[in-house]
Amino acid sequence: TGGDEFACLLIHKKDYPLVAKVQGELLRNMKREFELSKGKGISLQFYYGSANSIDHAGGAPDLMRSAQLALHRNNPAYRADQAAPAIVANHSLREELTSALSRDEFRPHYQAVLDLDPRSVVGFHSLLRWYHPDGSVRVAADFIKALVRAGMMKEVEYQLHEQVLRDAPKLIAAAGESTHLQLYFKLDSTSLAGGEWERRFGRFACDHPELTRHLALEVSESESMLANVREAIGFFAELGYGVSLDQFGSSYSALSQLADMPLTGLCIDHHFVRGTMLHAQSRLLVEGIAQMTRDLGLNLIAKGVSVPAEARQLAQHGCSLQQGKLYSPPLELERAVQVLQEQDELLQRWIQLPENRLYQGQMERA
Repeated sequence: TGGDEFACLLIHKKDYPLVAKVQGELLRNMKREFELSKGKGISLQFYYGSANSIDHAGGAPDLMRSAQLALHRNNPAYRADQAAPAIVANHSLREELTSALSRDEFRPHYQAVLDLDPRSVVGFHSLLRWYHPDGSVRVAADFIKALVRAGMMKEVEYQLHEQVLRDAPKLIAAAGESTHLQLYFKLDSTSLAGGEWERRFGRFACDHPELTRHLALEVSESESMLANVREAIGFFAELGYGVSLDQFGSSYSALSQLADMPLTGLCIDHHFVRGTMLHAQSRLLVEGIAQMTRDLGLNLIAKGVSVPAEARQLAQHGCSLQQGKLYSPPLELERAVQVLQEQDELLQRWIQLPENRLYQGQMERA
């Protein structure tokens, strides 16, 4: 089962017979059964709504909002007290996001990656935040779907990564020469569809060749099989950037691609991390992945570590690179720089709490 929405725009405003004809054709075709294979068919359940620009002269946003309201009214599950405010709220959010983009309100926060052997901060993942005019800082989960629906994700990611590239020299300098700090940034397949990313990151590589090796592109496992993403992976690797495969094991893990792509690291997400607490199979998988990445010369980062028991399990099964709220929330640039400058004191506080003896077992064996 599944669902989708689509719109049909007719430019003949006053041709009501044409509108009625189009509606009739849609109804007739959507009601018929579609044959998938011999002897197997599928029927659709659908609802539709229509509006015209004569009665709704507020422009395209008003026209679409009115059509959406009509669609919801044709749905038996429609509740007028909920549908109308929701549609208006979505439209208002889109307008806010458009203004936010023009005012540079989207900025990165940085969440630390710790290496428990030795104990040090070795990287940061850049995460999208919205500095709202009301003074709040909003996490991506609050607005990311609206960005995608509005077709604004590419522009926001470009704005975010411009800031990451400006912040990179400060973070790398704060880490010092003894630490190979890695900054991870994401680009999805939509953003990689255009050529702008080539110009931006290519220019940075030319201007700062000594810093390029500190930055790593992060792509999801599910998107890594797309042609444009694989082309981008090769481009970044050739320029000296790192390339990390995110959410490894959560999609179609074709192990052959680990040999085909110039990767420098893998990330396992919080589902794997939670599984180490619940299932012996998950612990065996993590141990196997950790051994495989070591043999291939790759880094392995466990994301979403939130409690000491998870950290202990991961460390005992060979995953010492960890990230999550157990150690640090995502931080603005100034605080991230402070973490690097004062990390000895912070690591003592993070790792040596009585209830948080994360690496004790490994240290005793050593």
